[in-house]
Amino acid sequence: DTRQAGGSLGDREIRDVVVTVDGLIGAQGGKAGGCDIPGGIAAVEASVTAVDPLDSGFFRAWPSNESMPNAT
Repeated sequence: DTRQAGGSLGDREIRDVVVTVDGLIGAQGGKAGGCDIPGGIAAVEASVTAVDPLDSGFFRAWPSNESMPNAT
């Protein structure tokens, strides 16, 4: 569980989420010791759920070392 501790996302907000550095996962709201994700991984599967959204919209995710894609 790596829920972001920063609360709800705002309109067009971009938020980085680290998944491979154990020391940073706790600061994001996840398990303090990390999630046992090995270094050198090639992919991550993540589920995103909108809970009580205030408006319609979309969610887009992409690797942090790449440009934002045009498609959701």
